[in-house]
Amino acid sequence: MWELIRYLLIGIIQGVSEVLPISSSAHLVIIQEVMGVNDDNLTLEVFLHLASLVAVIFFLRKKIVRLINGVFRYIFKGEKSFVTEFKIVIFLIVSTIPIVIMTILFKEQINTISNSILIIGFLLIINGILLLSINGIKGNKNLKTMKLKDAFVIGIFQCMGLFAGISRSGSCIYGSSFTKMEKEASAEYAFLLFIPAVLGATVLEVKNLKYMIVGSDIWIYLITFIVTSIVTYLSLNWLLKIIKRGKLKYFGYYCIGLGMISVLIMMTK
Repeated sequence: MWELIRYLLIGIIQGVSEVLPISSSAHLVIIQEVMGVNDDNLTLEVFLHLASLVAVIFFLRKKIVRLINGVFRYIFKGEKSFVTEFKIVIFLIVSTIPIVIMTILFKEQINTISNSILIIGFLLIINGILLLSINGIKGNKNLKTMKLKDAFVIGIFQCMGLFAGISRSGSCIYGSSFTKMEKEASAEYAFLLFIPAVLGATVLEVKNLKYMIVGSDIWIYLITFIVTSIVTYLSLNWLLKIIKRGKLKYFGYYCIGLGMISVLIMMTK
């Protein structure tokens, strides 16, 4: 029973922290250290990200169907009215390329850095400072008016999210702020980018995922998967409300506080 409770807690933390700009990877590493969960950090992270992916796809299901339908109708039927949907998909591909290249080239180094709670603490502080720095920035662009160069800039910033301590969704919002995109549009674009990012990570970890879930404890993983998906979906709705109210700065304060605590604990060990 205790094993189930531990994994449920991890799933809830993943569901909340994946969506909010506070770095789910950092929270997973810290909570596993505190609770003594011995699963491979990267494999468990990918597994939980898959659960969050299910929630994101369900949350954006209408948008995703519209994009897929629009791309096919633009390419194969030449319907110019769907050029916006076609452009958005191209933008998503462009934004994904930098993180794919960086993952392939520096996967081992990223994993090493992301397993150090001391480094994670410092990165959480940086994440918090970045959140505070963009709090007052206002934009006027949306997914319809963004440009190809905007997509590339966002893709470069997204690479920061490979490191535990820097939020992937937050790094996308940072990049979007520099391109003068509206906060709500930035969040929606970050959620859309989450889909190819997780699918790519799953491909890299698919063998390890198979070994992780096979065994007598498979029911624990399945329950955790479901709980993580539900919490992620609820967190998505909450985040959009927070963005509308312009309250991202509070996440900045939280990250700085958690980062400082992590650094102090590790330095006094």
